[in-house]
Parts: sequence; structure tokens; C-alpha cells
Amino acid sequence: RGAPAGEHLRRVDGTVGLGGHAEAILRASAPDGRLLGTDRDGETLERASARLAAFGGRARLVQSDFREIPRRLEGEPADGILLDLGVSSVQLDDPERGFSFQSEGPLDMRLDRTARTTAEDLVNGLPERDLADVIYEYGEEPASRRIARAIAREREREPIRTTTRLAD
Repeated sequence: RGAPAGEHLRRVDGTVGLGGHAEAILRASAPDGRLLGTDRDGETLERASARLAAFGGRARLVQSDFREIPRRLEGEPADGILLDLGVSSVQLDDPERGFSFQSEGPLDMRLDRTARTTAEDLVNGLPERDLADVIYEYGEEPASRRIARAIAREREREPIRTTTRLAD
């Protein structure tokens, strides 16, 4: 839709990732459309920034959770908001990120690597009942109590530090 004279459309990509959707939005809203792109993952945000550099000041990228979009808009209305939720293949394919059990990696699982708490901290530090609740709530796993009990038993022998050890 068109903006009133003198106004520029403001679009938001709340999970900008590598910038594919953001690039399409900026192309479609040329020449004046602006985009606010947010993502918790600073590493993918850097790659998106390089991809969107040709759009100059029309694209503003910030490392932020999409829940902060209203604050990040600084009172400006948004014409449209896109959220492509989930973990990206870039995160899953990198063993160092610790999201995949298919290859050995540190038990990390942080989207925002500046966050203090890792999956290793939770797996080794949460009481068994709380761990079961996390596995059930976020993993939608009906056998969460049995899994938490097995994890608690294993971590008593030795802390669980890798994705493959957790999977085992």
C-alpha cells in the first residue's frame, strides 16, 4: 500500500537471520521504504549486514529479541512485521553452536552468544524436577521425567559437556 505524501513505509523483519527476507522487503519497498531488522544471533546479523549494505540507511539492524520491536521502533508505526521463527540451518549446521546432536560440539545452544547461561549450565545445574519441566515445556517431550532422571544420574558421574554425550 502507498504511504501518505512525505511518509516512508517502515517494515520490520524481527528475525532477520541472514537477511534474505529483509533484502526482498527492501527491494519491494524501493526507493524509500525503510526496514528495521532484529535478531538475537549477532553472528548471522553480521552476515545480514554485509548482504544489506547496498541499501545503506534504508536498513537498520540491531541485535535484539523480537519482543523488543516496539521499543526499537522508537514510537514510529510499522507498516508490516515479519517473524520467521525457529533456529536456522546456519545455527544447526555449526557444531560449535551446540544445537545439533548429529556431531560433537559444546553443549551451548545460545542464539545470543553474549548471554551468560548455556545449555551445559542448565543440564548440569538445574534440579531434576526443573530440568524435566524445561524438557517438557520447550521440547514438548512426554518422557521428560524419565529423560531428566537419566541426565541427573549421568551428571552425578561426570558433568555433561557435549551434545553427543547429552544425546547418549
